[in-house]
Amino acid sequence: MNHKSANVNLLRTVSVGYVIAVLLYQVLYLLIPFQYAISKSVLQYISPALAIAGFGLLALNLLVSRPFLELRNCWMQIGMLVCLTFSALLNFRYGLVNNVKSLIWQSVQMLLLFTVISSTSEVDWKRIMKKIFVAVAVLLTVANLISFYQYFNAISYIMNVNSYEIRQGLMEGRLFGIYNNPYDTGVISMVMMMSAIYYLTRTKKIWARIGCGLVALECFVMAALCNSRSTVVALAATAFVLAICVVMHRSTMKKVSSRVVRVVAAIVAAVLALSFVFGAFSLTHRICKSFAADPKTDISQSETDDKPFDADFELEEVYDREDVGKQNISNNRFDIWSDYFEVMRRDPLVAIFGASSGGYMRYIFANHPDLYIVSHMVKCYPNMIAHARIYDTHNGYVSAMISGGLVTMVLLIIFLVNMTVKGLKCLNRPEKMSAEVLLELCVLCFLLVDAFFATDLFFKCTISSVTFWMSYAFLMRRIRAGEHTAD
Repeated sequence: MNHKSANVNLLRTVSVGYVIAVLLYQVLYLLIPFQYAISKSVLQYISPALAIAGFGLLALNLLVSRPFLELRNCWMQIGMLVCLTFSALLNFRYGLVNNVKSLIWQSVQMLLLFTVISSTSEVDWKRIMKKIFVAVAVLLTVANLISFYQYFNAISYIMNVNSYEIRQGLMEGRLFGIYNNPYDTGVISMVMMMSAIYYLTRTKKIWARIGCGLVALECFVMAALCNSRSTVVALAATAFVLAICVVMHRSTMKKVSSRVVRVVAAIVAAVLALSFVFGAFSLTHRICKSFAADPKTDISQSETDDKPFDADFELEEVYDREDVGKQNISNNRFDIWSDYFEVMRRDPLVAIFGASSGGYMRYIFANHPDLYIVSHMVKCYPNMIAHARIYDTHNGYVSAMISGGLVTMVLLIIFLVNMTVKGLKCLNRPEKMSAEVLLELCVLCFLLVDAFFATDLFFKCTISSVTFWMSYAFLMRRIRAGEHTAD
């Protein structure tokens, strides 16, 4: 019995270490210098190695720890995995390897992360997540400072990584910095800002509060300079929800005011929070632009382009987005979404079962070359078409739909509704809500709203998806254990 217990504890420790490794790898992968460095060595196989290791750990956990009590709460995730597997079998000729990788990563995120977080003590996770926060804060501070330097000096260039041309520095009114893209930068910046505010309120050490405050500030500025509207809208929605939660369930008004007064106060606070977010983003952008350098400088060029970029720019052409305030305010999203729905209209089998999470791009490229999402890439990005990469969905829900069809989408909707209902039950309890639950609800709200404009949440393995499934697991763990109330 003791030998078996020792094996279970060892497996749990290894599994926790694996979860930490996956999270840190996804953070590092946001940085293009890291991507470039590993692309030239054997380290490029870190991701598939982590996937295989995670699948092995999931199998070992099922055999040794037997976390069937935790998995009983994962029937919707298991159902989605079954549907995605069936879709992959139907479309195996469009990407067998990619589909296998995708299915493995979904199993790891949906099941392994959930069981590991559920079976590890709250005290251990608080200690681990605090250390992860410090490590990521230091890493992102360095990356942000380099990116800020690029912004204020109007530096822009192209990095060629794995045959993909990736924009860096300041381009088209957005600060790419040394990150992968503005969308992922916005996500990690906002999650870190929320985490910094949480730790700022939980510590009594002055130096720690100052450090958390600086991290929160730099992350907000980075998100503002990325100029990603999805980040702004998602944060505004989160601030709206947070204001309601704080007034209704965390403030002293709960003890002295009637429910009607608290509801009115919550609505007023939510509207003010909404206005504050939009105003703060706009003001930050204007202030930073006023300190920016004259962009009439020599700008680096791509390795594959014989012509240098035109260095004779006006200030607004470099620091303001071209599509804001014009007819194409959706940045072609409406055309993109329309094309994906057209694919499903043309092929009922795809509409029902999807074109697979790892092969839908190759399927569309092979069968629907007339669509804008293919023709635009052929015309403008031939290097990406060489890898059968078409215009992605720019919508996590459309991505889930084309990946798994209506069957998978129904299960996803049930899953999200169930999660929302459990979250609302936390809000309706008479006890004061804990700061941890408030943080998890804010992170989940931000990611779910951001998914309306970005692709990388459902049936992917990205910083967004890993953060989502970890936050969900933490929230469900607290709800089941009755830890949703404040100390």
